Amino acid sequence: MNRKHDGFFKYVYTDPKNARSMLRTLSMHSGDVRRILSNVDLSSLEEISERYDNVDEWGEADIAFKARTLDGESFYFGILLEHKSEHKGNVLEQTFRYAFNVMKDETNTVFKWLPTKAIIIYNGIDSWDPLAEYRNKPHGDFEGRELPFECAFVDLKKVDDELLKQSDSAEAAIGLMSMKYAFDADKFSAVLDDMEPLFRKMENARGTTLAQKIELYLGEYITEEALEKLKMAFKSLGERLGFVSAGDVRRARERQIRQDAEKRGEANGRKQERAKAEEEKLASAREMLQDGDSVEKICRVLKLSEERVRALL
Repeated sequence: MNRKHDGFFKYVYTDPKNARSMLRTLSMHSGDVRRILSNVDLSSLEEISERYDNVDEWGEADIAFKARTLDGESFYFGILLEHKSEHKGNVLEQTFRYAFNVMKDETNTVFKWLPTKAIIIYNGIDSWDPLAEYRNKPHGDFEGRELPFECAFVDLKKVDDELLKQSDSAEAAIGLMSMKYAFDADKFSAVLDDMEPLFRKMENARGTTLAQKIELYLGEYITEEALEKLKMAFKSLGERLGFVSAGDVRRARERQIRQDAEKRGEANGRKQERAKAEEEKLASAREMLQDGDSVEKICRVLKLSEERVRALL
């Protein structure tokens, strides 16, 4: 799979509240995440606008934040969230390019580059740990086995569902659970019951949009047959919660398109009928002129304007 920036991940976690909730959840699971975030004030997360044009790399939903230190000093760290759904041998090199080209504090006129803390979030099928691979390579000895930025790796398959559900943001929890089971339609269907109480905590409009985003997101990973089954499950969930599914939106749009086409067809039909009737009147007018009838009589009988009749002379 070679995807561009994953819209679902960005939709959920560009929101600092959801990103903060996810990072707290992952900190409870991973000692590495907990360690690199130990001196970061997560309540101060502030998104860094995207500037990927000079990185020359497509990632899968890279989100950049800056955050203050816990002691309240006017010093910022850069927090980079990198989502991967498959093995990428160059993920650390790519992260370094992001750290150098994107992780900047443009308000700092002295030194704009931010010390970066990168967290790679993986939801692929196979086991993978790019940090372990890096440290086991010969160049790891040469470089002291250290990267030029702090980095932690999280395999979502290994994060307990109960921990995910404890998130203080329902949307963040649903997002993580959706990514964890994106490749397994049966397991995803099974955890829908766990998601329902989380959806109930959300505003209806936001929950509806999130459900639609999940449907689109899963379409990238599972078969069409499995997706159709999940759509039915989502439809049932949506009916209970008062949501409008992505399928409902699509069907409503298609229905509106058909109705508009029918209206245009009816309008075109009426226009053609009027044109045909007008042509028949003009043909009758020509015949009456040939028979010697006056213009006045033709206008009266056929209800044509004098100008139209005289144009036939």
